[in-house]
Amino acid sequence: MPNIDPVLKRSPELKEYIARARKLAIHRDFEGAQREYRNAVRQAKVEFSEETADYGLVLLELADFYESCGRDVELYGIRCKIREILKRYAASYMFEDS
Repeated sequence: MPNIDPVLKRSPELKEYIARARKLAIHRDFEGAQREYRNAVRQAKVEFSEETADYGLVLLELADFYESCGRDVELYGIRCKIREILKRYAASYMFEDS
């Protein structure tokens, strides 16, 4: 899993959502964990926008959760969003002036 800590240091609200989600997941409260992860995604969208790598890192955290729960349908949707972010970054990298 990628290191999301630098993103969490910049956002106390996001850090709280992720911490609660992880704790709930450990205690096998998957519905509660999903709720907190979705709150984290919404918070990241507000703070960073849907086109940023920081938002993508939060999505990766949610994707890891879905994968661990065997939630393939939800996982597919998150992976599609992550793929779109990566495509934008790849496109901007390809057209950067050196």
